[in-house]
Amino acid sequence: MIRLSKGDEPAVLSNNAAVWTAELLDALEHRPADVPGIKGRYNHPTVKAALKAETSEKCAYCESKMLHVTFGDIEHIVPKSADPKLTFDWENLTLACDVCNTKKGNREGILDPYAIDPEEKFTFYGPMLLHNPGCNVAEYTNIALALNRIELLEKRREAIDNISNLIIRIEQNQNKDERDLILEETLNAITAPSREFSACARAFVAARKAV
Repeated sequence: MIRLSKGDEPAVLSNNAAVWTAELLDALEHRPADVPGIKGRYNHPTVKAALKAETSEKCAYCESKMLHVTFGDIEHIVPKSADPKLTFDWENLTLACDVCNTKKGNREGILDPYAIDPEEKFTFYGPMLLHNPGCNVAEYTNIALALNRIELLEKRREAIDNISNLIIRIEQNQNKDERDLILEETLNAITAPSREFSACARAFVAARKAV
């Protein structure tokens, strides 16, 4: 999980969110049968496109690049069941993989990567993600979303192995200046926020440099 920043609000939300919210609240009180149709209006192509852009097409929670195998879900940071007024609130929307979305469900109290820098609350030990001591929100998030589920551990281990092998190949270059330049540029690229599992990659690179 990495720190995320909100992009520009899509016009479909800025133009309609207030009206849609009023209609939803009225339906919840007086017309329950109409609720599903109204509630689903946030699932608009331009909204999803904007969320893909600001998350680099990664899950906001586990950093998986999931869009080559699944559609990804528009996720409400504060569950819409907990606060219907935030159903169409742009600040409350992000993108999540199917697994994280399902595990989060209607849970509240999950770490918000737009409000808190996750890399200040978690520490990677190889592919294993651990919450920092005393950080209850990180501990709860880690457990609730199963951020060390076997599939993620395997993918993060694979990413670490790829980085390690790449570094070894670069370091075989006998020209020190050339080697150092290539290594720096390569590490900057593979740890960029847009890359899958970038937080894990940055932690691995930092630990390697410290040795």
